[in-house]
Amino acid sequence: MATLVTGGNGFISSYVIKGLQDRGEEVVSFDIVEPPPKVSNIFDTGKIKFIQGDVQNVVDLFRIIKEENISRIIHAAAVLTPVSQKDPLLACHVNIGGTLNVLEAARIMKIKKVVFFSSVTTYGAISQQKQPEEYPKNPVTVYGVTKVTCEHFGLQYAKEFGVDFVAVRFPMIYGWRASSMKGVAIYKEIIEKSWRGESATIATTDGLERKFEPLYVKDAAKAVLLAAFKEEFKNRIFNISSGEILQLKEMMKIVQELMPQSKVSIAKGIDQSTVTGGSLDLSKAFDELGFRPDYPFREGVKDYLSYLKRI
Repeated sequence: MATLVTGGNGFISSYVIKGLQDRGEEVVSFDIVEPPPKVSNIFDTGKIKFIQGDVQNVVDLFRIIKEENISRIIHAAAVLTPVSQKDPLLACHVNIGGTLNVLEAARIMKIKKVVFFSSVTTYGAISQQKQPEEYPKNPVTVYGVTKVTCEHFGLQYAKEFGVDFVAVRFPMIYGWRASSMKGVAIYKEIIEKSWRGESATIATTDGLERKFEPLYVKDAAKAVLLAAFKEEFKNRIFNISSGEILQLKEMMKIVQELMPQSKVSIAKGIDQSTVTGGSLDLSKAFDELGFRPDYPFREGVKDYLSYLKRI
């Protein structure tokens, strides 16, 4: 029996695959693009099957599930915020249509578990402290709209058809191989340009006072694996984050302490991918998944740098 990871060549997925390999699981990576060569720095590429294809093609999903003896699906395939804002129709087809294809394949092929990568963009612009999963959803981006829609479809498939669907809601995540897209690369800009001694200007809505809840990629992958292998759930949607709220100036101080060559400046500006705010209530993830983050921001940056030193 194997685990299928859609969008398996992506950022978070790479670390999820590493975790699956550490558990001795067979893994099939399904992605529209070929795997980049540097993923070998994260997991053993010789012990994984790569299949190129599109989640918009449900026939491919059925074939792979049957031929590869798939028992669970970790569904990460999606187009991110910047692309979704520019091309809502594509976002609808890939993010929503692709998820429906995964759910339908899981229903018909009797898949044991579907873990869905969701996002705090489902909430929209929020400020209340300790944001619970039940808080009303008011997404302010196309990406957020697609994610909340997929959550509802997943819950319906769980209720009506018995598909064991679980969603993990992430804030922006940092770590090696993070996206370089403008709008989702603020941590990458701060850390990698500081590492190289390059100048960078970061635009945020509140300048140095802007608050973030940074989540390191290895903690995100840890949460996915906990959800993937847990047998029974009281809840099906979980906030996942570090629980550490930092102002941008505090993050910058940590980066500068670790990399004195840092030359990052801050300017005020609107960034659609960072309009969400507030602190996520992690009590359900703590109590039900047994999730505990291992990487506060300082330790996450140190681990991030360990990858940068290898390339």
